[in-house]
Amino acid sequence: MAKRITRHNRKILNEHYLTNKIGLKPGMILKFNYYQKNVFDKYPMILYLYRDRKKNLIHGLNLNYLLENEVRLLFGDMSQKVNTILLEKDDPLNKLGAPYTFLKFKNVGEVAKAERRDTYRFVIKDFMEKRKLDIYRTYFWNSINNLKVIQYQF
Repeated sequence: MAKRITRHNRKILNEHYLTNKIGLKPGMILKFNYYQKNVFDKYPMILYLYRDRKKNLIHGLNLNYLLENEVRLLFGDMSQKVNTILLEKDDPLNKLGAPYTFLKFKNVGEVAKAERRDTYRFVIKDFMEKRKLDIYRTYFWNSINNLKVIQYQF
């Protein structure tokens, strides 16, 4: 359980509401309201990793449990393995029409799933264990409201 919450509002350059949850891609930074009993952070900002449709959950890293320098360190470690990019409005990959920060994995399909799993296993998990952090979270899909995609300043 996290002991503190750090709101990173001054590092958020842009927020864009997602009216359609279908547009979610692993690697996006998301912010939303979360309505469940006994939840420590009701307004999480997460790095979205994947959705488990069978259990109706999304998996991610709650960045509010990190200080700003820890967020920079985490993305610095990950950027050695995957590309951290800003998708501009006119980028062909950007289907939202607003700029946002995105961790771009090199592959697609099953290879991409393995790549995300390996990124978690060899980069994120190692980062968390070294610093004794507990930031990996799952969220019930139906308890998420006011979903926004974020453009974050590192």
